[in-house]
Amino acid sequence: MNGRNVIILITTKGEAQEVVANIIKTLKSYSINTRIIVLTEYYDLYRYDAEILRVPADYKTKNGSKNKQRALQYYSEWLLKNNIGSNTYTLHIDDDNIPDELYIKNVMAMPFDAGQGTIRLREYKNCIISTIANFQRVTFTDALLIYANKKFKPLSVGGEGLTIRADIEAKLGWD
Repeated sequence: MNGRNVIILITTKGEAQEVVANIIKTLKSYSINTRIIVLTEYYDLYRYDAEILRVPADYKTKNGSKNKQRALQYYSEWLLKNNIGSNTYTLHIDDDNIPDELYIKNVMAMPFDAGQGTIRLREYKNCIISTIANFQRVTFTDALLIYANKKFKPLSVGGEGLTIRADIEAKLGWD
């Protein structure tokens, strides 16, 4: 789509800094014009090779959201405050997955206000327990959610891989 901007937002608590650094390096290797932002907590002082948006320690949401929802609400408010509108889409990823180049090209071209595919997991060797748990999550998304979302009304979205127009995300929020 002409004039489309894409923010790839990596949300992390700051516990997988080296993995996030590798994700950023991989994303930059695609040579696709995107803006990469790391959304992290105030205590994560790692110097990522991307824009960094740190959630202040004293930040509270209107409805008292905690953890990831709190951080994402901060991002939604940041979008609004910075007047980031309908020509920008946010591709949400976690600190444990890397979208491939085709996934990002599809985000650049998708004709919808929001969408989600399946992103595969990152380096399997870092934590075997986490890897096994994530296999189940990916299988659940592939087997149930994609089928149900196509056949019926959308039931759910996962955090990673969700792409949404910035003005809609700012309006909806995460709180």
